Amino acid sequence: MPGAWPNPAGNDRSGDTGHNPDVVPRITGERKDESDGVVTAVIEWAKTQGNVRAVGLDGSWASGRPRMDSDLDVVVLVTTKDDYVTRAEWVSLASGSPGRIVKTKDWGPLTERRVQLPSGFEDEYGFAPTSWASVDPIDPGTAQVISDGFQVLYDPDGLLAKLVQAIR
Repeated sequence: MPGAWPNPAGNDRSGDTGHNPDVVPRITGERKDESDGVVTAVIEWAKTQGNVRAVGLDGSWASGRPRMDSDLDVVVLVTTKDDYVTRAEWVSLASGSPGRIVKTKDWGPLTERRVQLPSGFEDEYGFAPTSWASVDPIDPGTAQVISDGFQVLYDPDGLLAKLVQAIR
């Protein structure tokens, strides 16, 4: 749900003195609104997709440490991922605005589809089988993703809730 995860104040530029080009400022209110819109859109989209069994937010947005150069990391557990890794029709519905796929990469059972929105904001959708959330045994990589900050967004079967509970 928008605003449900920790997030710094809209225009907080923590650590940015204005003199160091290597320091990336914290998010603006506009970027937070954009991320909230994507989160809302992906939840509503997931509810209409019969093979989407769970959606979670991970990374800096989930842990409350986003920066202006942070992407929005979304894990999508599906019964079959072919439609999402070989086609792009889902992008505008899941993101809430038109976007273009700029990268596809396999990470074991998870396939990353990186989407760039018109503003330049990037969303990374990781499509994985429901077994990604298995707790017997818990995959070390999955455990790291959950431990680093994770928010369950849509989970009608309780797959992600069970995983989070087993790790935390």
